[in-house]
Amino acid sequence: PGGNAPAGAGGGDPTSGAAGVQFLGGVESVVKKARQLHDAGVGILDVAFAGGGQRRSFELFGRKFAPALADIG
Repeated sequence: PGGNAPAGAGGGDPTSGAAGVQFLGGVESVVKKARQLHDAGVGILDVAFAGGGQRRSFELFGRKFAPALADIG
């Protein structure tokens, strides 16, 4: 893979899984990866929550992540 691939786009990135790109980390880390994908031409991000604590994850996403991601475009 090329050196210009966005973070999380594979090429040995541990956050790239069989289901696609996985965004792991805090708000700043996730927004940075989402911005890189947006800048590379990705227009839609599908969000899923797996494992235990899905309700908490969903609530946290709504409070912290969604507003920060809305600023991207």
